[in-house]
Amino acid sequence: MTPHRSRALAWVPLGVCVAMAFGCASERSASTGASAVAPSVAAPMAVVPSYIRIHQTNRVISLDIALRRFTPRRQDSPSVWLVGVTHIGDPKYYAELQSFLASQAVVLFEGVRPDSAARATATPEEAARIRRSAEDSLQGSMARSLGLAFQLSAIDYSKANFQHSDLSLAEIQALMRAHPPKADPSSKLARDASSPKQNAEFNLLLQAMDNASWLNQFLRALFGVLESSPRLQTLSKLAMIRVMGAVGDELQAAGQASQGMGQLLEVLLSARNERVLTDLKAALKPSRNSAGVAVFYGAGHMKDMASRLQSQLKYEMREERWMQAFTVDLDSAGISGFEERMIDSLVAAQIRSLGLGPSR
Repeated sequence: MTPHRSRALAWVPLGVCVAMAFGCASERSASTGASAVAPSVAAPMAVVPSYIRIHQTNRVISLDIALRRFTPRRQDSPSVWLVGVTHIGDPKYYAELQSFLASQAVVLFEGVRPDSAARATATPEEAARIRRSAEDSLQGSMARSLGLAFQLSAIDYSKANFQHSDLSLAEIQALMRAHPPKADPSSKLARDASSPKQNAEFNLLLQAMDNASWLNQFLRALFGVLESSPRLQTLSKLAMIRVMGAVGDELQAAGQASQGMGQLLEVLLSARNERVLTDLKAALKPSRNSAGVAVFYGAGHMKDMASRLQSQLKYEMREERWMQAFTVDLDSAGISGFEERMIDSLVAAQIRSLGLGPSR
């Protein structure tokens, strides 16, 4: 294996973890062919707090996700909740989220669908199909292997206040073709930017998400091993907490570390957030909704979304809540201090080797 391909493969487990924060879950793919506009970038703001944190009490460690309420500077528009979510978590975490979202007039939710003409709301039959597809996905397999639930299986999207707000798969694929990685025009990388070699990280991550690929099948076999061992489950959840806590909502750092990954995350975050903002403006019209509106998206979207709310809609943060996505109890699982330090060291070394420094 060449050094280039070896380094690209190193991105796959990290990329799957980041996908849990940014939102790569989708229904079964379809053919391409849509036109798309380049994603805009939110105006720089004062430091926006993270939507992901690690909380530790003794040897009980949790991955926590923020919910933040924003209100307009003028008082004639509804409040907006940015409800971050991680795509795998404890069933009770999703039950708490479902209860909270039921109190909102409109919930704009994510989900990359094959057809841009897909319904804005899901019927009970469509919601059941989404759950079946989710359970068969790589992320669903990963959640089961860790003794956790997958968001698309755990959340009921057929509720009347839920409104789909995302790009279609065809739109995302068109954006990826139209906006290859940027590089110095004089460099060989720029001349070969569209080659599989230069996009190895991106291509491998897409392979991992493709149920028919060898890489997807390999990862599923690996997940099967985890599912059979409670100790490995705990160590894997600890590693995921450390990875997502370090880079879960740091798009810029991930993009600087890898052009292929940066290309993927730029589309997954900026272009999709732009679509949400369009739908949000419509939902905020006084004639539409006097109660609150929630944006229910992967936690990795929320720093950029908060900047857009502040700069474009002149909203300000007023309230903050945290929910535990999942927890590991190292003592109950019989994990030694040496094993904990080993996992922490391995994760830190992997992040450093990929060019990512501490994000906090």
